[in-house]
Amino acid sequence: MSIEDEAASWFGRIRSGDAEDVRAEFDAWFAVPEHARAYERLVRAWDKTMFMAHTRTGQERSLEAFSKKARSARALGIAAAVAGLALLGTATLLGIRSSGPDRDAIAASEAAVRLDERPRAVRLADGSTVLLDRGSTLQISFTSRDRRLRLVSGRARFTVAHEKARPFVVEAGTGSVIAHGTVFDVGFAGKGLEVALLRGSIEVQEKGRETGPVVRYLSAGQKVMAAGGDIGTVARLGQGDIQWARDMIVFDAAPLPEAIAQFNRTSTARIALAGDGTGGLRLTGAFRRSEPEAFARQLAGTFDLVLTANGDGSFGLAAKKNGSGRK
Repeated sequence: MSIEDEAASWFGRIRSGDAEDVRAEFDAWFAVPEHARAYERLVRAWDKTMFMAHTRTGQERSLEAFSKKARSARALGIAAAVAGLALLGTATLLGIRSSGPDRDAIAASEAAVRLDERPRAVRLADGSTVLLDRGSTLQISFTSRDRRLRLVSGRARFTVAHEKARPFVVEAGTGSVIAHGTVFDVGFAGKGLEVALLRGSIEVQEKGRETGPVVRYLSAGQKVMAAGGDIGTVARLGQGDIQWARDMIVFDAAPLPEAIAQFNRTSTARIALAGDGTGGLRLTGAFRRSEPEAFARQLAGTFDLVLTANGDGSFGLAAKKNGSGRK
């Protein structure tokens, strides 16, 4: 199947009833630059088709006849979408598309996204792209010798343009990631750094205490934590590791403390969990990262917890004194 065929297939699926079920898989597919370009070409073709459909000329033409005459798989994909799917605003389709200065090539600068903003894509001078999560700051410095970036806060997804002559290095805390042409995430988690690889291969380094740098090599579908001069055990990626590019966050039987910690990473209001008996609770469901109060209230109602709204805008959750708490 060609990339255009894949784009047409995703174009239909993302507008269907199971869009949320496949969103994480779509985000990973869309992170590849050539996939994104093919999808955006299809979106532009859709926009033009819908514009024509609302003109007098378009209304006098038969879309059914058009679909019969279409010869390419891409054209058929568009025709099927026009015939059977309702139009959604393309500006909110992905939640990560951007225009204007955010797409400008950057050689030496700093890019930042506030906590109250959506994740935003930045195009670099070499053709690479970076998707910055909310609450993230990235320093960019390209030279003739290397392409070097430092993640100051938050999390970012890097889609690297291949260059043999200049390595692509992302530094964060005391760790660093070296790549050439690949797709990977780097983000702060607790007191350490989390690195997740979606495509290709990368080298993860952490400054050792005495013996020099600790090194791990990752393959696609793997992740690792680096902290305190060491790198943890390599683990497999889960759905939660690739879904952060959209506002919805999904948990599947996740331990409640871990779910809250993951939500807090980019929440505009912190949620604190206290009290015995909460560690065994597990959370399943989909929630909006932009609505921390709604998330906190949902947890309180689901697990019979006491909810406290603090003066600084944060929320507290605790088990009731009688030890109740639904599991």
